Amino acid sequence: MATWEVILANMARLTQDQLLSRMPLACNSIAAPTDLSWRSDLPTCETFRRFYALCDGGDFGNGMYHLHNADAAGVETDNWRELLREGEGKEILVAGRHVVFGEDSAGAPLIWDAHTDAVSTFWFKGGTWEPVAVSPEAFFEALFHPDPHAEPEWALAIEQISEV
Repeated sequence: MATWEVILANMARLTQDQLLSRMPLACNSIAAPTDLSWRSDLPTCETFRRFYALCDGGDFGNGMYHLHNADAAGVETDNWRELLREGEGKEILVAGRHVVFGEDSAGAPLIWDAHTDAVSTFWFKGGTWEPVAVSPEAFFEALFHPDPHAEPEWALAIEQISEV
């Protein structure tokens, strides 16, 4: 079985037209890697460095996730930190600890906690954390090795792209 990096590299090297012809519903766009650097005030990890070396974000998982480009991750982290402030300035997202690197299909921010290494979403309408994965590595493993019964279109797309 190919690693998530090999699968993503296969996706990223296709032109947008080739990608859409192979994966018309499962993946709308993948941005080529850029020279944009990760903002120095944001925590990072080896998994994010590997991901952003292969692409600069995009839409994945048959609409499950939009992953921000490296520059937007900083902007979105700032925006969500401000939006999610509780009364008297209490922060839900803490500077230097949380990074918003994408959003799920419902628009909830996809957040990495650098202290626990966990990936979660935060349902802002109800104020609850929803665990997604124990780490960014586990997140990408699950994203690029989907359960074919739960995500049949995305699993088929991954299978097709793995054959490239």
